[in-house]
Amino acid sequence: MILSAAVMVFAITACGAIDEQNGEDYVQEEIASPSPTPEPTPTLGLAPPFERPSPAPIPTPRPTVTLADIELPASVAWLVEPTWEFDFVFNFRGGMAAVEINNESGEIHIMGYVNRLGEIVIPLEHRHWAPHYTYRGGPPFAYGSVGIYSLDHDAVAFFDTDGTQITPFMFGDARNFSEGLAAVSIGDWESGFEWGFVDPSVNIVIPTEFEQATYFSEGLAAVARDGRWGFIDTTGNVVIPFEFDIRYRWIGFDVPMFSDGVAAMWLWDKDATPDNWEAGARIGQWGVIDAAGNVIVPFIYDEMHNFSEGLAAVRIDGQWGFIDSTGTEVVPPMYEWVDDFSEGLAAASKEPHRWGFIDALGNEVIPFGYVGVSNFSGGMAAVARSHSLHDRTQWQWGFVDRFGSVIVSPQFIRVQDFSYGLAAVQIGSWLGGQWGFVDKEGNVVIPIVFDDAHSFSEGLAWVRLGDRWGILEIISGR
Repeated sequence: MILSAAVMVFAITACGAIDEQNGEDYVQEEIASPSPTPEPTPTLGLAPPFERPSPAPIPTPRPTVTLADIELPASVAWLVEPTWEFDFVFNFRGGMAAVEINNESGEIHIMGYVNRLGEIVIPLEHRHWAPHYTYRGGPPFAYGSVGIYSLDHDAVAFFDTDGTQITPFMFGDARNFSEGLAAVSIGDWESGFEWGFVDPSVNIVIPTEFEQATYFSEGLAAVARDGRWGFIDTTGNVVIPFEFDIRYRWIGFDVPMFSDGVAAMWLWDKDATPDNWEAGARIGQWGVIDAAGNVIVPFIYDEMHNFSEGLAAVRIDGQWGFIDSTGTEVVPPMYEWVDDFSEGLAAASKEPHRWGFIDALGNEVIPFGYVGVSNFSGGMAAVARSHSLHDRTQWQWGFVDRFGSVIVSPQFIRVQDFSYGLAAVQIGSWLGGQWGFVDKEGNVVIPIVFDDAHSFSEGLAWVRLGDRWGILEIISGR
């Protein structure tokens, strides 16, 4: 399977979907999903045909927190005080953040964008079906533009960072930019779609002549023709013939990405039938090709991730391990689950769902005693302890360093990764807890008083008080 590391590793499967590459990865977990963070009560008025639902009663009142009660450190200030009534907000990427409101049923989302000055530059007027963007956090701005889907037009148009629409709603779909190019499609559902690529000025530079197209990595992008997959370069020349397959999933498909000159690829089992698929039997195998299309690792693996830090996770006979680009099994398949390497360490689990970390030589450097972990970020990884394996509302989260030393003792209901030296943490309960931020010593730096909070991204972090969202800004030194 082809995906990048999940933000929070509770159980690792390979379920990366195409629209998530170069954006925020979506990971389907094997064990029960956590209860979602409660959404703010919607009160923002909308033009017809939608009406906002009546505010829901607050089940457990708690003392009202005002801005005067919140003492921020000298390194953090309000960019925008909590005044916006959004239903969804997403981290800043490329200097812009997607924001959404939704209709009463939640089936229709209306998207806009906020810039890093705290201004709504693309109004909330672009309707789409959930989860068209919600599962990947909205398309990120890159190279000064972004493609936005509109249900009203059933098409995508591109906008710049000033909010100016620079193309008509003319594309059937659009991928995120990668290496200066973005895949786009033209056509309709009756006649079909054909894919090509546009440059940052949204000029079509590779003609729309492919059945599918993905993202560029190391100068190559996977594209499909006549049901088979190959690779083109940034001029549109076919570099690797159309001899391979890509495994489709319930939303999108696995995306091959080159790293250090190699890529994990998949081939159908020619004897596979729909009955095999339903029974969960092996319907294809994974191997590795080089940038010329030569097979350098045979197609023998049941599952596989993209290469990360020179190693790729592989599964065979129900066990996970790691191979290098030559196919050498650096870590023999012996684990229940694994995630990709990050900062020299990879999360791995043994029966019964106990997590620890291994290094690139397969040494177990952090003991397998946790019910959940995250990947390392900024030298720290979140870890959870609990007597209950499947009830995540009972998990207590803290942080360890690369040597396994507990730096922040497990005490929080939920946590997010460190960014700019700070991590968002939650206390209380899943449905009524409060969020704040701690530093790498476990000190509460930003008070734990918010109803929701996001990690800092590009120096900015969303926080919510009641049903109002605001933005915190790093202004010095972290």
